[in-house]
Amino acid sequence: TAAGELVLARAPDLVANAHQLKRDLALLQDLAVGTLNVGLGPFAACMLGRPVLSELLRRHPKLAVNFEVGEANALSERLHRRQIDLFIAVTRELKKQPGLAMKRLPNMPVSLFVQADHPLVARGPLANLDEAMNFPLASPQLPASVSSVFDAVAKRSDRAVFNVVCDDLDTLFHLAATAQAIILAPDRAVAMAATGPLVRLPVKKLIAMQTHYSLVMLANRTLSPAARAFASFAQKLMTQTSSDAST
Repeated sequence: TAAGELVLARAPDLVANAHQLKRDLALLQDLAVGTLNVGLGPFAACMLGRPVLSELLRRHPKLAVNFEVGEANALSERLHRRQIDLFIAVTRELKKQPGLAMKRLPNMPVSLFVQADHPLVARGPLANLDEAMNFPLASPQLPASVSSVFDAVAKRSDRAVFNVVCDDLDTLFHLAATAQAIILAPDRAVAMAATGPLVRLPVKKLIAMQTHYSLVMLANRTLSPAARAFASFAQKLMTQTSSDAST
């Protein structure tokens, strides 16, 4: 019946809200929720996930943690389904969705990097990207607004500026070390890497680049103590890193 269809359509939200109400009441009574379900974008996982989770588990060694990596829209879907508590990712082009609360994190510099013995290092700053395109250029999946910046600097049309797209940072480091690849990566991620030394490859006409990360939560959901602690540690780490980068 029409009435039955209406009930079926609204039942999942009613059940989810009932569970959420029970959970929120428990939190208001200072009952610790011992599970953290968190999502991170690929580079956020490398830069933030490891040090933040390490700090969290040092202080709370019995905490149960479910940690997953994905792109922003996929993580947003899981957040709406209440499969994760919050996530950190690039939100520059995250589709505007009702019910989300976003808190911008401090920006951190992003640069092109190569091995210290790369043939282009000795030539100094490049006039544009054309010469760099004689080598593999590798990056994560970039928002269209960011890709357009690189397209405007490059004059060549025989290939895409970034001919390798990979969201795994360790793979990008490997390509830089073994294939003379030029990689796009956050400066902090490179500083944290355990691979061989990488150096910045400056390009004169390329504007300074920065990360665009946000903490993303459900607007009407009370975060668990574990999720609040994770968010706080991430904010402090990003603030400290941003401050160090500017001095």
